[in-house]
Parts: sequence; structure tokens; C-alpha cells
Amino acid sequence: EVQNELKAEAMKLAAEAAKIKAESVAEGSGSRLGKLVSISVNDFAYYPWNLYSSSGVGMAEDAKAAATNIQPSDKEISATVSVVYKIY
Repeated sequence: EVQNELKAEAMKLAAEAAKIKAESVAEGSGSRLGKLVSISVNDFAYYPWNLYSSSGVGMAEDAKAAATNIQPSDKEISATVSVVYKIY
């Protein structure tokens, strides 16, 4: 499924960015980056289209209108990765 592929790509990019930042901090402090000690991934955020009203009134009509009138738009998928490295 495309959504899962996009989530996986977001996690991969977040992990790569975390490593680059860790390397920069280690270098800036006169150290070098060592082995990865731990890594954690926080839940991702994905916000689908809002098809239903929260009141429940007119839900069928709202769903029918939304299903026939979905417009292309950007959706945001994000991931947060926290890493701990040894430094030498």
C-alpha cells in the first residue's frame, strides 16, 4: 500500500537525518561517532481526509458528497527518530 511505503520512507529519511546530526555534533566537539546504542521511532502522523461530521447529523450525505468530490491535495506524513550513539 502506498501509505505504508510513504511511512517507511519517512522513517528512513528521519533516521538518516538523525545520523547526520549526530556526526556533526561529534565532529564539532572534537570527537568521532561510535556505535549506535539505541534507536526509537515515535508514532507517525498521517491525517486522512475528514469524511464525516463530528455531530453525526447528515453523515450519509456528507460521506456521499465527499466520496464524489475528493480533490487532490498534499497530505503530510512524518516520523520522529531518536538515536543514541557512543562518541570517542
